Amino acid sequence: MKNDFNIYKNKKYDHQYLIFVISYDQNIIEKFKYKKIYLAPFLVGDDETIFSLLFEKKEGEINFDICIFYSENYSYNIIKIIPEIKLITDIPILAISGSYDELFVVDLLRIGADDCVVSAIGAIDLNLRIEKLIEKNRSSADHQNHNIQNNPINKNNNNNNNNKIFVFEKFYKYFTPSEDKILSELIENKGKVVSRESLSLHTRDSYKNTSKRTVDNIICRIRKKFDMLSINNYVIKTYSSLGYSFIGDPDKFFYDLAINIEKYEKTLPENRN
Repeated sequence: MKNDFNIYKNKKYDHQYLIFVISYDQNIIEKFKYKKIYLAPFLVGDDETIFSLLFEKKEGEINFDICIFYSENYSYNIIKIIPEIKLITDIPILAISGSYDELFVVDLLRIGADDCVVSAIGAIDLNLRIEKLIEKNRSSADHQNHNIQNNPINKNNNNNNNNKIFVFEKFYKYFTPSEDKILSELIENKGKVVSRESLSLHTRDSYKNTSKRTVDNIICRIRKKFDMLSINNYVIKTYSSLGYSFIGDPDKFFYDLAINIEKYEKTLPENRN
């Protein structure tokens, strides 16, 4: 059985920040209304849907300021994706639970939540915490950008090893964990046809009998990201009813990917001079 989340977002004019809420619980809209946060249903989906929503944004689409996980009861299915989200995005994560449990809170903080509160928290307290988390996150990001720009080691460095370090830092910004696992499997078997069944074993929900269609969707997303990053010398070839094959030099792939990510990020509006 698929574990689908209820996903909500607020309207920008109702709050100074754009909030993204993930939960299994019902009546979330009513619960947040008392906190002066007005949510609307966004969509229903699994963790791959969440990754696609957060990290496949096109120019002009929404950029969330904070992600809130809401769970009245201890939910492994919700908290298990927090560390994976932290690998590929720097937006703060706030966890809200129905009651205080010290072990639960410690678990959440250890795996990547930036703050944890109980659902009985008052509206002023909650909104102030949201504001402080976002301000702290933005301040930290500005400080890191300043250090990078003023560090001569990061300028004009074309060393292969440094590019590999660079790309692994950036890789999860563009590829979800499931995309990473499937792409790695294809690269390791360069030139060989890897069946959809084999690739499905490398997805996050392999124990739930991941469908072949899920693998096809992940491959489609990888190809779109190759196009976005102008990765033209590497191809994932489809063999109808058999599977997929990676075509290209695996030893040069991450080197070329590093260079192309750097070029792509220079074209982004926020990085243009």
